[in-house]
Amino acid sequence: MEEDGEKIKAYCDEGILLLKKFYKENHPWNFNVVDLESRFETEIIDEKSKEKHVLAGIIDRIDKEREGNIYEIIDYKTQKRMPSKDALDQDLQMSIYHLGLIKRWPHLSPKNIKLSFYFLKHGEKISSTRSDEQLEKTKKTIIKTINEIEERKANNYDFPPFPSPLCDWCGYRPMCPMWKHLYESKYAKLDDDQIKKVAAEYFELKKQNEANNERLDELKTIIYGFMDDKKIERVFESEGYLTRKIQERFSYDLEKIKEILEPIGKWKDILDADEKKLEKILNSLPDGIQEKILALRTAKRFPTLTASKKKIKEEK
Repeated sequence: MEEDGEKIKAYCDEGILLLKKFYKENHPWNFNVVDLESRFETEIIDEKSKEKHVLAGIIDRIDKEREGNIYEIIDYKTQKRMPSKDALDQDLQMSIYHLGLIKRWPHLSPKNIKLSFYFLKHGEKISSTRSDEQLEKTKKTIIKTINEIEERKANNYDFPPFPSPLCDWCGYRPMCPMWKHLYESKYAKLDDDQIKKVAAEYFELKKQNEANNERLDELKTIIYGFMDDKKIERVFESEGYLTRKIQERFSYDLEKIKEILEPIGKWKDILDADEKKLEKILNSLPDGIQEKILALRTAKRFPTLTASKKKIKEEK
């Protein structure tokens, strides 16, 4: 608990310094703030199924410039790294905020809405806009994502989590497959001691670095079975934890891809049948071309198990 308290204090101290810097450089009387922590909803219709989907969220801040009819959506960021202008032009979060503001005030033209990320650590603001074409592409991207989620649910596919340093601040760890075992082990004792022994043996075999591949595969099978049964993706043991990650690789029918890309002058971009090059240019292709290529894609998914040598303080 003492370590957690120190982390929280350091986080708060850093936040106070950022706020002081922000108010020093941004006097309130210089801005026309329309709303703060502004809730929004926007409706998106799947043109094929005619199903309606509602996206909702909260916008940090909305300003209106004193001259002209320009509205500015501002989102505050605390990260150290600043993205490029091109990355902001493609940012999905800001595109959704844009759709939300138009839903609230339909009379606004896309060209009269400015989208800005304010990076508190640097005191810098990067701005962007969206065209009608970009907003339509955003809607298609959202519908495509929703349909993919529904398809995965219908086929009982899993949704692998992606752990990061931000996990330490997440309130959903007790239900997350990557952290769930750490929290439930104090309640669910069924087979818990057994799986910890299996995990401990796995670490020992990793240390030996000898011809134990067959036994390691057996242990993986036991561990994966336990993970499947518990619906978790990480197993904790006194020496550290084991993490299962699902990797996915795609392959394409390149002969048929050539027939699609050659007429539009894009085949030369992936000569030598390089599928990685194809992945890089995929998002830049017209929607119709993307759909044809994706229809020729097949996916291979397989788990990997990584051992992290890190002591974890058990939750009390």
